[in-house]
Amino acid sequence: MQRSPASLVVGFAALLATWLVPASASAQQTTWTVSPGGTFTAEGDVRLNELNCYVRFSGDFLDSSGQGQIDKVTVHGCSGTNNLGYPTFRVPITMTATRYLSSIDTVSASLSPLVIDIGGQCPIRIGSPTDRVGKSEVLYRNQRVEMWLSTGIGGGLEVWDPRNCYEPETVSINTGLAVTPAQTIRPAE
Repeated sequence: MQRSPASLVVGFAALLATWLVPASASAQQTTWTVSPGGTFTAEGDVRLNELNCYVRFSGDFLDSSGQGQIDKVTVHGCSGTNNLGYPTFRVPITMTATRYLSSIDTVSASLSPLVIDIGGQCPIRIGSPTDRVGKSEVLYRNQRVEMWLSTGIGGGLEVWDPRNCYEPETVSINTGLAVTPAQTIRPAE
């Protein structure tokens, strides 16, 4: 898989931020202040190795208990499909806030499960309902109204390929998605 230097730098910086930036709230945080909360959409380009699609996630944003859910995923405008079809994301996808990175005003939330089925001449499944929690996560940046989707931790999501027609054994997703309406989530004081 070929990546541009800019996407590598941004992905590496986001990954470092989740591990190196001191957090003011730990995974034990149980109460959050969320505004406005409720329904949301997050959309943008998502790249799955050579397959690039415009994706729109919608559902309920994180609430005061740190729980949220993606109920619907719409995919269109895919390019580079070759012998792959359009991806289908299994829903619901649960979001659970795990920590707050105060120096960059960002909340990290795990996604579980993140499973993507791709049909076509070479049907494959990316991810598994049994993947460990935290293998996929989003970083929501309050000031940028952006959600960063990352599955690169621990080598990415495994590929299940029953016909043995797809080369990579793992797929990493690292992309920014625009969130509407703007949300603010921070630990409750």
